[in-house]
Amino acid sequence: MAEASKKSGKRSGGKGSTEKQRHNYHSILYLDENLCDCVQILAVLTDAAFPFKRHSEFFPRGTLDEIWLPLPGRNGWPVLTKDKALRYTPLEKTKIVEHLLKIFAFSSGNLNGADMADLLKTNLRRMDRFARKQTPPFVASISKNGLSFRKL
Repeated sequence: MAEASKKSGKRSGGKGSTEKQRHNYHSILYLDENLCDCVQILAVLTDAAFPFKRHSEFFPRGTLDEIWLPLPGRNGWPVLTKDKALRYTPLEKTKIVEHLLKIFAFSSGNLNGADMADLLKTNLRRMDRFARKQTPPFVASISKNGLSFRKL
C-alpha cells in the first residue's frame, strides 16, 4: 500500500500571502502647496507606490490658485488639498469647472498630518477608482465616512 503524499505546510504566493500587496494605481495625484511637504502624506503615497506630483516641483510658494490650477487639469491629475475654500471661492470654482479638475479635499481643515494620512490611506484605492470613473469637474470630500462628492 502506497503512502499518501504529504502537503507542504508552506503557504503559496496566492491570496494568503503575507507579503505587502501592491496595487496598480492609474492616477497621478497632485499635492497642492498645503500638502506637498507633509511628511505623513508623502509616506502614505510612497509606501503604497501611488504616483504623485508635488506643487513645489512646478511652482514657488505663494503661487495663486488660478495660476497653478490649469496644470493638473491639463494633465488629468486629481488634486489633493486641505483647502476647503477652493470649492467655495467663485474664482477658484470657475477655474475648477474651466479646467475640468478632479479635486479631493479633506473635510476638515483642522486635521493634523497623521489624521490626514490615515484618511488618505483608507481611501486611496477608492480615490483612484473614483478619479478614473467620474467625469470632471468634481469636488470630493474625504472624511471618516469615506468619500462624498459634488458635481460642479
